Amino acid sequence: MKRTIALIVIIMFGTVAQAQSVQDDLRKIAEFRRMAPSFQKDTLLIGTQINLATTYTRLQKLDSVRYWLWESEKMLTKTKWQRGWGFFYRARGQYYVFTLKKDSSVADLIKSIAIWEKEKNWRQAGIASARLGNALLMDLQFDKSLFYLNQALKTFEEHNDYFSQANTLNYLSNVYRSRNNYTKALEIHRRVMYLVGKYKLNPQLIEYKHVATSYLFNNMLDSGRYYFAKEGIDIDKNPEKINDNFTYNRLSEFFDGAGMPEKVVKMAQLSLQLAEKNKSVAYARTAHEMLHKSYQNLKNHEQALYHYSKAQQINDSLEKAEVSLKLTQLEMQYQTQKKETEIERQRAELAISKQNLLLNQSRMSFLNKDLLLQQALVAQQNADKKRKEAEFKNTNQQQKAAMEQLAQQNELTVQRQTRNLLLAGIAFLMTLAGVLFYHNRSLKRKNKEISTSILKGQTLERKRVAADLHDSLGSTMSSLIYTVNAIDTNNLDQDEKNVYQHLKQMLDTAYNEIRLLSHNLLPEEFEKQGLAEALRHFVRKINQTKTIQFDLSIDPQLGRLSPKTEFELYSICLELINNILKHAHATQASIALAREQNQVQLTIADNGRGFFDNESDGKGMKNVKARVESLNGTWQYDSKQNIGTSSAISIPI
Repeated sequence: MKRTIALIVIIMFGTVAQAQSVQDDLRKIAEFRRMAPSFQKDTLLIGTQINLATTYTRLQKLDSVRYWLWESEKMLTKTKWQRGWGFFYRARGQYYVFTLKKDSSVADLIKSIAIWEKEKNWRQAGIASARLGNALLMDLQFDKSLFYLNQALKTFEEHNDYFSQANTLNYLSNVYRSRNNYTKALEIHRRVMYLVGKYKLNPQLIEYKHVATSYLFNNMLDSGRYYFAKEGIDIDKNPEKINDNFTYNRLSEFFDGAGMPEKVVKMAQLSLQLAEKNKSVAYARTAHEMLHKSYQNLKNHEQALYHYSKAQQINDSLEKAEVSLKLTQLEMQYQTQKKETEIERQRAELAISKQNLLLNQSRMSFLNKDLLLQQALVAQQNADKKRKEAEFKNTNQQQKAAMEQLAQQNELTVQRQTRNLLLAGIAFLMTLAGVLFYHNRSLKRKNKEISTSILKGQTLERKRVAADLHDSLGSTMSSLIYTVNAIDTNNLDQDEKNVYQHLKQMLDTAYNEIRLLSHNLLPEEFEKQGLAEALRHFVRKINQTKTIQFDLSIDPQLGRLSPKTEFELYSICLELINNILKHAHATQASIALAREQNQVQLTIADNGRGFFDNESDGKGMKNVKARVESLNGTWQYDSKQNIGTSSAISIPI
C-alpha cells in the first residue's frame, strides 16, 4: 500500500500560482518564431516551450509534454544556454514523475540542482530540490526524500520566501502521510496554516482536503469533516465534489483501515471515473487496485478479478509506452546522426574547394614573387650606389663625432672634478654634523646627570634639615616643655598662671609645627612608597587638627612617576597647601591627582577668602611657577574673593 500511495503523489512547485494558459504560450511561441535570429529569440522561445511543457504536465497531456520537451532539447543543443538546461532538466524530471520513470526523474533533477547551484540561483535550486524529494518518494526512499525537501525548506527560510516554504511543507506532509505518520503530517499542515495567516499568503495554499484526511487518520473524524466542509464537501452526501484523485485514494485508504469496504468502493469508483476523465493512468491503476482489494473483502470475486486485470493492463501499457518512448528517442538520435553525417560530407566538399582555391592562389603568388625578384635586383643596384654615398657621409660624420666625443670627455672630466669636490664637502659636513650630534647627546646626558645629582642633593639636604629640626631643635623644645611642666603652679598667682598656660600652649604649638615641618620636608612614606602615599599621610595629619578638612582623590591608575616629577609635585603640593593653611582661612579644601593619557593633572581648591592683589606675586607662588616650568608643565589658577581659589596644573609624562 505504501508503494501505491507513493506512486500517486504528484507535486508541482507552483501548484497554486496562476500559470499561463496553453493558448497564451502557443501565441507567444508563434510570435517568437517570427523574430529575427538572435540569442535572445532562442532563449525566449526555449523558456516558453519549457513552460508550455510544464503546463501540459499539470494537465497530464503527456504526448504534448514529450513534443515540447523534444523541441526545447533540440534548440538547447544548438544554443548551449546553461540556464535553459537547468529549466529543461527540471521540467523533464517532473514529466518522468508523471510517467513513473523514477530513475530518469532523479537523474534529471540532480542535473538541474547542479546547474542552479553553479549559477548561484538559490530559488531555482530550491525548486529542483523539492521536486527531487518528490521523485525519491516515488521510489519509497523516504530518508533521501526528506533530506532534499528539508534542504529546499532551509533555503526558502534563509531567504524569507514564505510562499515557497508553504509549498515545500505541503510536499513534506505527503512524505509523512506516505509513511503513515499522520501525526507529523498534521503538524506540518498546521505550520502551513500559520504561515498563510501570519504573512497574508494565498489561502489556496492550505490543502483543506489533505488536512481533512490527516485529521481522519489521527482519529479526529469531526475535524476531518470540518475541513472537508470548508471546501463544501460532505464525504457522506456529496463525495463527488472532492474531484481529486489523491484525496479519493486517501479516503479509500482511511475507510479500508476502518473496515468499511462499501465506502472504499465508493471512493475508489469516484477516483477511477476522475482518472479516466483526465486520462491519468497512474491514478486509474491505483483505483483499480483499491477496488480489487475492496471487492475481495466483500467476497465479490468477479469484480475483484476484473479490476485486478485492469490494473495489470495499465502496468503493461506503461511498460509499452516506455519502450515506445525509447524507440522514439533512438529514431531521433538516428535522424540527428544522419543529418550530422550529411553536414560533415558537405563540409568535406567545401574543404576541397577551398584547397583548390588556395592552390590557384599559390600559383599567382609564385608569379608575383618572380616579378618582385626582378624588381629587387634593380633595387639592389640602386642600393649599392646609395651605400657608397652613405659610406662617404658616414666617414665625415665619424670624424665629427670623434671631435665631439673628445669635447664631451673634457667636459665630463671637469664635471667629475666638481662632483668629487662636492662629495668631499658633503662628507666633511656629515662628519661635522656627526661630531655635533655626538657632543649634543653628551651634553644632554651630562645635563640629565646634573639634574639627577641636584635632585639627590635636594633630597639629602631635605633629609639633613629634617633631621636637624627633629634631633636638635626638637630635642630643645622637648626639654623646654619638660622644664615648664615641672613648674609648681600652686605658688603662682592668677596672672602668673595665665602667663604659664599661654607659654605652655605656645611651646606645644611650636613643637608640633617643628615636628610637622620636619616630617613634611621629606616624609618617610615619600621615599618608600612614592608621591601618592606621602600625600595621603600628609592629608591625614592635617585633618587631625580639625581646623580645616582636606578631601584627597588619587587616580588608581596613576602608578609611580619619575623621581624628579614626584619630588617637584610633592613640593608644589606643600607650597599650595601651606598658602591655604596660612592665608586662605578656609574650612574645606580638595586635592585631586589623576592620569589622563600622557599627562598628570593636579587640582587643588579651597573655599577660603581668595587672593589679594599683592599675594599672587609672593615667593611661594613664584616657587610653584618655577617648579611647574621645570617640568614643562602649565599652571592655571582662579581666585575669587570670599569664594575660594582653584589651581589646575598639567605635567607631561
